[in-house]
Amino acid sequence: GVLGEGHVDGAGLLHVGGTGHESAHVESGASDGQESHRGEHAEAASHVVRNHEGAVAFLGGKRLERAACRICNCDDAPCCLARILLLYILLYDPERQLFFDGLPGTEPAKGRWMPANTQERHFSRHANTLAVLCDVVTGAEAAAMLERTLDSDMQEVQPYFMHYVLEAVEKCGLFEKRGLGILRKWIPLAEECPRGLKEGWIAPQADYGFDYSHAWGGTPAWQLPVRLLGFKMLEPGFAKISLSPRLCGLEWFDISMPTPKGMLRCRLEKGKPPQVDLPTGLACVMQ
Repeated sequence: GVLGEGHVDGAGLLHVGGTGHESAHVESGASDGQESHRGEHAEAASHVVRNHEGAVAFLGGKRLERAACRICNCDDAPCCLARILLLYILLYDPERQLFFDGLPGTEPAKGRWMPANTQERHFSRHANTLAVLCDVVTGAEAAAMLERTLDSDMQEVQPYFMHYVLEAVEKCGLFEKRGLGILRKWIPLAEECPRGLKEGWIAPQADYGFDYSHAWGGTPAWQLPVRLLGFKMLEPGFAKISLSPRLCGLEWFDISMPTPKGMLRCRLEKGKPPQVDLPTGLACVMQ
């Protein structure tokens, strides 16, 4: 599904189908549990992209050539393709259809917060959320991967990273289905301390004490108005915006959003058109 053409043969070599050019292969040591050597994989992936069209076809089409540039922010398509190819070869589990966090190493423990590596594969919401946000996986495959991640028994992320989860949810068109359910996780935190932003909801140990002064706990202050209003910045500095208000399952909402030009207000009730009050000088396109 995600990878398209290509296969691993009995010798553990990952073959990339060609288009009349030289065929190429990448040694894949991860399949048999042996330690992988990143330098060798990088060299092999560099060889793969010499057969550029075949490598692109293996990854599912030229759309991923563009998407891969999100990984290292360069304009060298073969370089980016090599990087995204490495992610699939080294970190993708085809049985679970998820990415795992990294390759096992041999470094010993370095204190309390860095235990020794194990030979186990660890799957997290973090890695698969970033795969979606960075366009390593796109389209319907990205939405399916994100839903598998959200429905899994992986450990929940803390409030800080939940911002990126919500960004991925919106990107995949899943906010109306998933967004408010995730944001309701903040209700107990607000009830516990209405004057502060709690650091997290999963204590790393029984005697750990969270504090209430972290701005990273304030994701709902951004996600709620932006997503319910369908807010988009069309021109810098709030010179021009667009709004497409949606209830996402609510009966009504009343939102006040501060802008450099004054307060933007919008009220929306089920079955009624939105009532929008714009500050002077703020151009808005209603969608």
